[in-house]
Amino acid sequence: MKSYIYLILVVAALLGCIHSAPIPDELKASAPDFGTSKMRPYGETFTYPAGIKVIGKPHWDLECIDEARKQKRVFGSGSAVHFCIQLANTTGSPIVVVFPPGTVFISESIESQNGILVQGISMEVPPQSAPVFHIFNNCINADRDITDYNVTFEPVPIISDLEGIAELTMLLADKRINSEDYNYSIIPSEISVPIQIAVNDVAHTGELSAASREAIGKLPRK
Repeated sequence: MKSYIYLILVVAALLGCIHSAPIPDELKASAPDFGTSKMRPYGETFTYPAGIKVIGKPHWDLECIDEARKQKRVFGSGSAVHFCIQLANTTGSPIVVVFPPGTVFISESIESQNGILVQGISMEVPPQSAPVFHIFNNCINADRDITDYNVTFEPVPIISDLEGIAELTMLLADKRINSEDYNYSIIPSEISVPIQIAVNDVAHTGELSAASREAIGKLPRK
C-alpha cells in the first residue's frame, strides 16, 4: 500500500503539479479559479441521479484508497488531485453515476488544488449499498498544494463551460487516458504528462498550444 501512495506522489511530481516554486508572473488565469485565480469557478452545478446520496465529504486516507483499489473502483486521470467519494444507493436497482468531461471538483481549502476530469467517468453503484470510489483528477492550479490528508472537497462539483476545456475534452474523448483503461490503476506517466501540460495551457491561457495538440494526437486510442 505504501508503494502505491509513493507512486501517486511520483506521478504528481512528473506532472509538474507539486507546489515547489512560485508561479512565474507571465502565467495567467484563464477563468475564475483556474491557474492562479482564487475566485470560485463558473459552471453548471452537477446533479446526482435520484436515489444517490454522497456520504460525508470527498477526501482521502489510506483505508479508502486501499478499499477502492481492491474493489477496482478507481477512475480518472492525473494524480496530484485525488480523493475518495462514498456514494450511497438507496434504491433496489443499480444506478450509474456519470461525471461528464469538464467536471471540476472544488477543494474546500484555498491552498489546495481543484481538480478536473478531462474525460467522463461512469461508476455503477449497486442497490442498497454505499461503495467508496477513488477518483484521480488533473490539477488546474499549479501554484497550490497537492491533495493532502486533511483536505476535503465539496460533495457537489460543477461542469466547466470554459471554451478551451471543451476543445481539450473533445480531443481526448476517444483516448485511453482513464484509470479503468489501465486495470484501475494510475495511468502511465507518458500518457498523464502531456495531458497535464495541455490542462496547464488552458488553465493559464484559455487555449491549447500547438505542441499540446500534437502530443494529444499521439496518445493511444481506446
